Amino acid sequence: MKRKFKIPNILSMATAILLMMPACNSSYPGIEYEPNPDDQPSNEEDITVEKTPIKIYTDTPGFFSITNGTKTRGTGAFEEKDIAKYLSATFHVFAFRTGVGEDGTGGQPPLTEPVNLQRSAYSTNKSQADPDNRSCLLDGEDYNIGMPFKFIPDENSQQLKSLQAQVDYPLYYSGSYQDVGYSFFGYHIDDFEPTAANTHRNDSEIYYDIDIDGSRDILLGYAEPLKKEDFKNDEATNIKGEYADLKLSNEEVDRILEMHGGYSSYSGHRLVYPIIKMKHQLTRLKFEAYPGDNSASNVKITGISVCAPKKAKMVVAGRRLSDVRFEPYYKDKYSEDADEIWLSEAPAEVGQPCPGKLRDEGYTVQWEDYMYDVPALQRPMTQIGSSLMLAPCKTYDLYLSYTFTKADGEEKRFKAHYVIQAPKNDGLSYDPTTGTNMFMPGIQYNIKIAVFGLQDIQISAAVSGWKEEKDPIVVDPDQNPDYQ
Repeated sequence: MKRKFKIPNILSMATAILLMMPACNSSYPGIEYEPNPDDQPSNEEDITVEKTPIKIYTDTPGFFSITNGTKTRGTGAFEEKDIAKYLSATFHVFAFRTGVGEDGTGGQPPLTEPVNLQRSAYSTNKSQADPDNRSCLLDGEDYNIGMPFKFIPDENSQQLKSLQAQVDYPLYYSGSYQDVGYSFFGYHIDDFEPTAANTHRNDSEIYYDIDIDGSRDILLGYAEPLKKEDFKNDEATNIKGEYADLKLSNEEVDRILEMHGGYSSYSGHRLVYPIIKMKHQLTRLKFEAYPGDNSASNVKITGISVCAPKKAKMVVAGRRLSDVRFEPYYKDKYSEDADEIWLSEAPAEVGQPCPGKLRDEGYTVQWEDYMYDVPALQRPMTQIGSSLMLAPCKTYDLYLSYTFTKADGEEKRFKAHYVIQAPKNDGLSYDPTTGTNMFMPGIQYNIKIAVFGLQDIQISAAVSGWKEEKDPIVVDPDQNPDYQ
């Protein structure tokens, strides 16, 4: 039977954020919901459905399908179990009518015109107002950004409880077009501030001219389109769909799927909510120093920089889900957009900008005589600074600034240059799109530096953190540094 809904349903959503755990492509966290049977629609004709709030909870962070003012640098990467970082971060969400057809320009009856991403449901730009949600279901009061959301902690634990919009009014699905599906897009851009100059919102996509400073953790994603398998529980294969526990009738599932994979007022009434899965868009490098011989104690590392693209185009919403992408501007590595990006210390406080440099006293690794019998990369490690988050590349030009103190106390300054290449055959660094090995997004590479005084400083690379490579891969071990 066809149901008529007289009162629109409240919009409620959960974002499965891509946390930085050892795995980079597992599943989103378990979601618990507590529906009230009294609030659910029946099969009667012309029934009135009251506003139905949905309570959504996230489990303890441990998943990864894996988030300018006066600030000048990003606030650093999301670390494992760093609840404070997640609570301080703001995530943004756009939702637009799902585009139909190969290029997304098709309509959904009764709406036949292409979705127009310039239209706005919540912004103060009244010239683009879309009160009936013909195109836009959700955006921010600021026309340049999506609706801001933040995590809410559970009062009785250290778990992340849910996402809540940072506005003091409820958010609703469309009351005029309850059988029209909408696509949900989510992103986190750290301290990057969208402005009219760096934001481009046209009828087919919304994108930013993003600056990459090495300290920003850029996340981008969307809610997967609904499909029949999401509602099935296949006991033979032990594969359970996201919404199998809702036990919706075949009639309800068919009606939901008629909305081209989008989420609607109709599906929202049945507790089918969008789960936005975001992925890291940058490659992460961490640097570890090891004593190479008994002269290592006379070396002080004062700076590390990498030559990589500093700008990118980031499409955060489009007519099609496939329009979402992160495109670094790959120019000549010696051009202005590929200058050195410097390794920084972590911020003094969570949510504050990184200082943009290493500590003034630098880093020195200490030699002990027992180390003669221990392989270099098994000796005590000193982590240098925090980490660098860079545009994915096939190779990076790495510069290591350091001083060496001679026996007479004189301190000499040096700058060594290395070219580090993406590891091969590690199962993580092959890019099927280009058919080459690359430092891939969402992967952490540990750059291991063995310090040998004025001898060559040896550098190798291994993968860990978001995805882990057990054996380090030596990169250009025989290359001599260029002293300056």
